[in-house]
Amino acid sequence: MALSKKTLRLLKWVYWIVALFCHLFLCYQLFTLDRPIVGIVWLILGLVLLLVMYVYYFPPAGESSWPPYITTCPDYLTAVTQANGSVLCLDYVGLNVPGMKKSDPAHPPQPADSDYTQRIFNPEGTVSQKITAAQSRGLTWQGLF
Repeated sequence: MALSKKTLRLLKWVYWIVALFCHLFLCYQLFTLDRPIVGIVWLILGLVLLLVMYVYYFPPAGESSWPPYITTCPDYLTAVTQANGSVLCLDYVGLNVPGMKKSDPAHPPQPADSDYTQRIFNPEGTVSQKITAAQSRGLTWQGLF
């Protein structure tokens, strides 16, 4: 889930306020313990560290997206590769969504089973076909919709 711009701006302010307060408090403690050289070194290195952590946790706009990749299967489904190389998605968690039945990992569904189509989700097709198929079964798919 992506954060709104307002929430991200608030988090940036909170980061700087808390980080600078803690950093300056530590520098103050070093000076009061009669360690002025260590205090000055920490003042400089600590500010560099705070800047590096800021860039790490708050990258410039446009460089990050969520999710970082689109998964093979809808949320909470497990991708299982068939013998022919095709991928099917199975519900091993028990989502209790209409149109999907929970599968037993010890006995995966076989095409000969009477309820085979209710136990699998086929992730093939275009993006709009995937969205339609997932929504018709009551599934969510982070990154697609």
